[in-house]
Amino acid sequence: MKATASRKTKQAENNVWPREVPFGREIVRVYRRKTPLGNFAYMVANYSGEKRRFDSYADEALALEAALKLARQMSEREVLAAAMTNEQASEYAAAVQLLAPFKVGLLSAADAVANALKTIGGFENMEKVKQAAGQG
Repeated sequence: MKATASRKTKQAENNVWPREVPFGREIVRVYRRKTPLGNFAYMVANYSGEKRRFDSYADEALALEAALKLARQMSEREVLAAAMTNEQASEYAAAVQLLAPFKVGLLSAADAVANALKTIGGFENMEKVKQAAGQG
């Protein structure tokens, strides 16, 4: 006669923490912790920036969804990095060196530039902004 797993075993298997969410070669971990009020909170370990940070979620499903999205983004970055040409790698290294004295990472600088371009409407409007400021 074939033995089946007990209900306790199945519950224990579903309750394993931290959970690992894989995508491609990336794995993002989701941790569960008990809050001071006795509820559970879920934290996604985010290594996408220069430092690790924890993104918090009150709902397990939202945390697992966010972890999958993060793993997908990180995996896509690895694929792009592997496909870089020598010229692109050289530009990356030069940009990192230019930002090093200011202790600013390339991702943070690119984010700031992208936000500035959204505000002014792109490089096409840069000349108009300079002229309005009396620099052109």
